[in-house]
Amino acid sequence: MRTVFILLFALMLMKVTAQQSTPLQVAGSGWRYVGWTLEGSFPIMEDVYTFIFNGDTLIDSKIYHKYYFSLVHHLGINPGTTIISSAYNGCLRSEGEQVFYIAKDSLEELLLFDYSLTIGDTVPQGQFCDTINRVITDTLTVEMEDGSYRLKYILNHWLPRFYIYGVGYETGLLQPESFIIHPYTGGTDFPTYCENGVRVYHKNVGGFLHADNCDFPVNIHGRNEHEILNVYPNPCNTGMISINSRNHKDIVSHITIINQLGLTVQEFHQSGDEFKELDISGLNEGFYFLVLHYKDNSSACLSFIVY
Repeated sequence: MRTVFILLFALMLMKVTAQQSTPLQVAGSGWRYVGWTLEGSFPIMEDVYTFIFNGDTLIDSKIYHKYYFSLVHHLGINPGTTIISSAYNGCLRSEGEQVFYIAKDSLEELLLFDYSLTIGDTVPQGQFCDTINRVITDTLTVEMEDGSYRLKYILNHWLPRFYIYGVGYETGLLQPESFIIHPYTGGTDFPTYCENGVRVYHKNVGGFLHADNCDFPVNIHGRNEHEILNVYPNPCNTGMISINSRNHKDIVSHITIINQLGLTVQEFHQSGDEFKELDISGLNEGFYFLVLHYKDNSSACLSFIVY
């Protein structure tokens, strides 16, 4: 009996080790975040952010994996409207048990995770914009939704309260404040992490939750991460706005303006090689997305305010 128990324990330990072989799964992985707007206590709008890796880059003789996200807007149970088909958000790499990140507008490398830490250790500050020390108070081996086992690190802070090997904090691999388009009255959450079409981690946060599945795009067309885009004046109270871009002026097929409900309120088709002024005199006060649709089926998104 003792021999059988030892054998079973060894097999379980082997399974845990096998599932924790890499701190950053690149091929076939995807993270999903959701931001929602409430009417009373009921979510009437959900924005789903999907992050996947697509391609590599070399920085200081180190290979980084480029990280892109898409944004799909859902109004109630209606089909989603794509606001951003792909947007570069930076790049990541792993070295041993550590995961490093360089944001899209930065050359500074941040240590996001160090999975070699144990009880009593302070976790890396990473993207946290505060000086609170988050200390590991306990570690647990937990079963994931796909039947695998991973190490869970319990923290002494109320948010995030934990992180999971290869998945990230309960708030996600990256902190939502670093990429959300605008604040959400209902808040933001990280409900889903998948590998190769299988949901590994899931948290039920209620509502319609269009972000709980693994139907990630197989591959995406991203804009050049060095492209400079802005809209001006912003905020604006005039009838005209302009778009400034350093690159890709001759490959935009059309431009759409979308309101906070995900509805297209204006559409423009470009003539010539330069961006023209856009007449928005018919728009009401509020927050809008301006989406540039490129001929290679990618897109870029800007936001602006009319007052």
